[in-house]
Amino acid sequence: MKTSILSKWIILIGCLLFALPGFSQDIKVRRIKKLPIDHKAYFPSFGTHKRQVVLTQSNYKGISLYNTFWRRETVISQEPGAGKEVAFIGKNELLYRERTPAGEDADYTYKTYDLKDKEYAEAEKPRSGQPEVRVDRKQLLLVNKGEVVRKIAPVGDHYYIWASLSPGGRKMLFTAAGKGTYVTDLEGNVIASLGMLNDPGWMNDQWVLGMEDKDDGERVLSSNVVARHVPTETRVNLTEDFEGIALYPESSPEAERIVFHNPQGEIFIANIRIKNP
Repeated sequence: MKTSILSKWIILIGCLLFALPGFSQDIKVRRIKKLPIDHKAYFPSFGTHKRQVVLTQSNYKGISLYNTFWRRETVISQEPGAGKEVAFIGKNELLYRERTPAGEDADYTYKTYDLKDKEYAEAEKPRSGQPEVRVDRKQLLLVNKGEVVRKIAPVGDHYYIWASLSPGGRKMLFTAAGKGTYVTDLEGNVIASLGMLNDPGWMNDQWVLGMEDKDDGERVLSSNVVARHVPTETRVNLTEDFEGIALYPESSPEAERIVFHNPQGEIFIANIRIKNP
């Protein structure tokens, strides 16, 4: 009888510990595989789902979509600058930009490509009606419906880069050059200090993705894809068992996959599992 009661207490304590934020959050890499693409590609990102990967070149020339299920690539554009800013309108329309012809002012024209009807159309420069955070040198601008509603410098006199709002729109992610990467609330109060992450982005409201890289001023010597849990600041190296240099990771909309490239222009996908409190 005494053993039974003791066992129950052990189970109860274990369950309570597992339910605490510091114990229950978890992220695991199931496998990493190289995509069978027969040319060099860089800066991959996901489209509207985890089987759709957007590709471009090292100088952002051209843009294509690769379907990981059918192993089929569709070239959308071969123009300069097309791969720099890509967005999806709904599930079937891709918005991108191209440089204006040489000799004109440095500007871009915007186009859409209908994935279903395979048709192109001219487009206006997009104006987001959603709240967003923008970088303005040594401050961040919180923008709503195109209007600046707040100017803040959350961690002082630093140049701010790679700023974004969380999927839920209640937290800001950014890197202060030479200082570190942070998550704050919309008032600029620091919620989490995540060390130094380059090109950080959101996986979901709880997890941030980025890279920890080292270089000699000319080339990258090493780089790992790292996930950080915002509530606990837990760090997980997702490419610890990857033999190579992992650059510019992006998460799928479902946060079930991560895609990145290496310096040789090879594209890799990591299947992951996230468990949040």
